[in-house]
Amino acid sequence: LESRWDVELAVDGEDALDALRRQRFDLVVSDIMMPRLDGFGLVAALRAEPEMADMPVILLSARAGEEAKVEGLEAGADDYLTKPFNARELLARIQTNLDLAEMRKEARQALQESEERFRIAFEHTPLGMALIKTDSNILQVNQALCRLLGYSENELLNSSFQNLFHP
Repeated sequence: LESRWDVELAVDGEDALDALRRQRFDLVVSDIMMPRLDGFGLVAALRAEPEMADMPVILLSARAGEEAKVEGLEAGADDYLTKPFNARELLARIQTNLDLAEMRKEARQALQESEERFRIAFEHTPLGMALIKTDSNILQVNQALCRLLGYSENELLNSSFQNLFHP
């Protein structure tokens, strides 16, 4: 791995978690069986921390079979590899997970930019606008609608569109 990427080794799950809290890494490759904090615990800890929740994790295990793989994926791992494995397969899975993580990051950024453009357009349009959930509760309103109806934003939010206009 060191010929292609910068690698930091950890002696167990606690050591790995400490290192991950000190420095942002692109991907974690972890054995399931480790002292102090096993691979499942490490994945759970990563998913519980917002700044690390999206970090790709590949779990390695001597446990073969469909059930073991499903258990690893259900625990939150992005990939699961059974030992013994081929080095080329590990390299390919690492690269694939890094590529997918980059695509997800780009998609999140594009979505955030799109949402910001929508928010600006929504707020600055001269027409009264509201976003309404399927249960007819109002999620968002712009100031033009507030002025038009004579209600404050707080009075309109989460109120029922039906109750406001069709009592």
